[in-house]
Parts: sequence; structure tokens; C-alpha cells
Amino acid sequence: MPLRWSYTLTPGSNLQSTTFFIEDGGFVSIGKIYNPSGITTVFDTKDHRTRFDISRSEVATLIINRVTEREEALYECELETVNNGWRYRIRVIVIVPAKLTNVSRDQTVLEGSNMTSVCEATGRPSPNITWNRVLEDGSNGEVLQQGPAWDFLNINRTASGTYRCTAYNGFGSVTSQAFKVNVVYPAKIVKLASEHEVAAQQSVSLDCQAEGNPKPTYTWTLCDSQQSVCYESVLNFQTSNKSVYTITCRVANNLGSDTRNTFLFIASDAINVTLVITGENCTDGEYNQLWEKLSKKIHVIFAGKLGYESVQLKNIRCGSVIVDLALKFSSTVREREVLFMLQDAANSGGFGDFNVSAITGTRYDPGITSTMATTPTSSSDITVQACGDSACSYTVFGVVIGIFVVILIALVVYIFWLHKEGKQYSQYSKCVLTVTSTPLPFFEKTLPASAEPSTLSFYCIGCKYEVTAKPVA
Repeated sequence: MPLRWSYTLTPGSNLQSTTFFIEDGGFVSIGKIYNPSGITTVFDTKDHRTRFDISRSEVATLIINRVTEREEALYECELETVNNGWRYRIRVIVIVPAKLTNVSRDQTVLEGSNMTSVCEATGRPSPNITWNRVLEDGSNGEVLQQGPAWDFLNINRTASGTYRCTAYNGFGSVTSQAFKVNVVYPAKIVKLASEHEVAAQQSVSLDCQAEGNPKPTYTWTLCDSQQSVCYESVLNFQTSNKSVYTITCRVANNLGSDTRNTFLFIASDAINVTLVITGENCTDGEYNQLWEKLSKKIHVIFAGKLGYESVQLKNIRCGSVIVDLALKFSSTVREREVLFMLQDAANSGGFGDFNVSAITGTRYDPGITSTMATTPTSSSDITVQACGDSACSYTVFGVVIGIFVVILIALVVYIFWLHKEGKQYSQYSKCVLTVTSTPLPFFEKTLPASAEPSTLSFYCIGCKYEVTAKPVA
């Protein structure tokens, strides 16, 4: 880069020499032009011969071979004539574009601790350093900090992300560098419902939401550890024969773990229970009196409680009496509460003369339609209904009765034919007809004494009906 001094000599002036100086702890001569010969020389002082040169084609021109920050200084040109001398000065200001020299690398830091990031740069004039958070599209967000250092005090997880420091002094190009901050923290469960209600033999989806960095692992109890689903955030749990389940979700990473329980209650507006009654006897098909007495006790036990509405007999097995009941409520109740009230009644004499030795929640094969009958008052008042676990289906009732009528007509025709053929069985005073099927529990009909003992079976979709004529003396 040339430094030129322009001047004009008065007529008659006799230029003797031109000398160049640099201020370096005082003015130090760089080189000289000898006039009128024009001989130039650069003095061997402080590597001036490397840094400078003197033009031979132009007057009073000093050449800086390579401009660096070191060449920023005050330069002087001295002109000497026979009678006088003049000094003229030029200040050189060196401009250096910003350059990053030290930027923090990617950092991993524990939540709650302190962190310092640095972004150092050089340049003339000194560059302005700014810090931004990098947005998802790669652009810079708002300026968060200025200066070569940034202190993160009590850092939290929201500080995780990518940051960019930028240096610029108005000359050259903007220079920047990005780095990542990864804030780690222990695993912790943030959401898991404390309890769930589900109908018997149904499944429920349990969602255990957790946070943590590194990403937490999941482990569920009451789950087959050989199944991969036991190690996911969502567990689909299938209920079985218990009234209450305690299920535990555990999350963990290398910084810590957390555990929380959720309780699963079997609940519905119809609760199926089985009572084992000792000290009582009954005969299959002859239990009306026992059932009437038991149903009244149930009404007393639940009167005004849990929104109780009614009790229905689903099945009764004689010998030692085992009774399957369906208790109907106006809203969803938990099976555990119903069983507790029944057990409390059994312990406190609420069942009266009945000695109830066992009370359990009843589970049915979901693929089989169960049978439910209302309380009969006499043998002629028996109502038979095909029911689900919670409500009876009148459509199925009509179909069953229709099929039964067809069976009865066919049997009467058959018996009439036998009678016509002259086959008599007068040794019997009557014949009891029993229709057994699924879902019908029983039905009896007395036929004339001339009826022949016989069995007729046929099938319908999803059920089998068997008709048996049994002679009775």
C-alpha cells in the first residue's frame, strides 16, 4: 500500500533528500531518497527492509509491503533543501475484519448448575459480539446476550437447544459459530391417573407420562416381564378375577428414577356376585322359597345405598347352595364396595338365618350369554329371560318362547300319534316334560299319562334345546 506525500518547492529551492519515519517509541527512520541522484535506501532497522519499500518512480512515496495491525502508526516525511527542511505526517489506521478465535463447544450440563459459554473474537475496530438462540428453521432468534462471555446461572431444561455467537465490526463479512447446550435431568412421572374404573373382564389403557433427559425407560408391574409392552409408556391391561388391582409405573434414566401407583377398580351399574350358603338345602327346580327369602335380605342390605335398584338371580346350584346374583344400580359402583357390604352383612347377621360362607365377584366367559331370572313367587309365576351380564334382552325372550311353542306342538302331535297307534303306558299317573337349554334354566309341563317317554333334540343358531319326557309314578 503506497503512502504519498504531495508538495511544491518554490523556485530556486534545491532538494537534497527525502526521509521517511515511523513512530515506534519515538520517530525511527525507515529509509531515504538522495537527491538529485535519486538513489533510495531502506535502513536495516526493525525489519524495515521486509516491511517497507520506497518508490523510485514517484516522489515522496513510501510503500507498505503487507498491511497488518503492526503497520497502524504515525508516519512522517521529511524534505531537506540547501537552506530549509519540512516535515509532514500521515496517520495510518489499519482495519481488520472480525475473526472468531475461541468459541465454546457443545456442552452437556446438569439442570440447576451453572455454565459459562465464551465467544472471543479479534478485529480492528474491536468487533461487537452477540448471542442468539437458533430457531427451528435455522435463523437467529432475538439477541439474548452481548459480549464475549455468557453466564447461565441455575440453568433449567428450557435452556436446551442450539445457540449462535456472531462477531462483526462493520468491515468484511459477518462471522459466526453455533454450539449446542444439552441440559440433563432425572426421570420423573408427570401424569398418571391415580385410579381407573373398568367393567369386569374388560381391558383398560394406562398412560404413564414422564419427562427426563436422557429419555427415561418404563417398567410396569402386574405385567409379564417377557412382554415388550411392559416397557412402554402405555400399558393395555386386561382384568381377570380380582376386584382391585394395584399397578405400578416406574421410570428411570442414568440420573434418577420415579415410581407411582394407579389403582384399578372393577365397576359397573350391574355387579355379579356369587354367594356360597351353608346349612341350606334345595332341589334343582325347587328353590322358589329360598330365593324369595334371600332376595328380601339383599333388598334390606342395600336399601338406600349405592343407588341400589334390584337383584336378579342368574344361577343357583343346589347341594351346598351356590347362588349367582346380579345386583343392579342406578349408576356405576365399584365391585369392591358391593362385596364389602355383603361381607359386612354376612359378619353382622344381615343375611338372617342364611350362613354365607363365601362371597366373590363372578366372572363369565364373555363368549357365552349368561342366564338371569327375576325372583319367582310360585311355580306358575316363573319368568324366564335370556340376559347379558347387566340387562335382559326382550328380543331373545320372544325368540326362545316361540321356539318352545314349536317344540311343544311337535311333541303333542307325536304323543297323539303314539296314542293312535295304541301304545299305552297306564302304569304312570303323569309325565313331567323338562326343557333344558342354554340359556333357559328349566321349564316343566305335565302331560297325559299316555305319553311315551322320549327325547327330542334340535339345534338353533348359537344354542341347543333338549326336550325330555320323563314318566313319573
